[in-house]
Amino acid sequence: MGSRRWDMLSLVPLVAIVALIALVAVLIRIGAQTDDQRARTKLATDALWVEQTLRFQMSVDEDMLVRLALDGAADTPQDVLTSRARLHIAANPEMLAVRWFDAQGRLVAGVPEGVSPGEQAMADLMLRSPAVSSRPVYGPVTDGVVTMA
Repeated sequence: MGSRRWDMLSLVPLVAIVALIALVAVLIRIGAQTDDQRARTKLATDALWVEQTLRFQMSVDEDMLVRLALDGAADTPQDVLTSRARLHIAANPEMLAVRWFDAQGRLVAGVPEGVSPGEQAMADLMLRSPAVSSRPVYGPVTDGVVTMA
């Protein structure tokens, strides 16, 4: 009986060490989960911030296009419209070009000069469409560029 008691007492430090290792492992796991959750929250917050910034910039660009369209419909001289477009493009490098098309879909003016196939296709689509929109319409994304009409 005395030797059996001695065996049980010798297991106590071993059990304490195993329990300590298990406790440390659990704490490390909880810490890793907390870090993962923080990283997910930060990523979601950053994504929402980027979306908000993009929406704001796109609304600025949309408003500029609507203003130019209304000014063009009010017979504002083309050189004034062109200078306004140049100023907006210079201040907003994500805006690559502004083009004016007539009722037949022909290019009237552009900043910078010329027209891409995507812009011409969007102008043709807008002319064929029976729908009338007071807000800009977005075309498909081609090589990271979106046409807005």
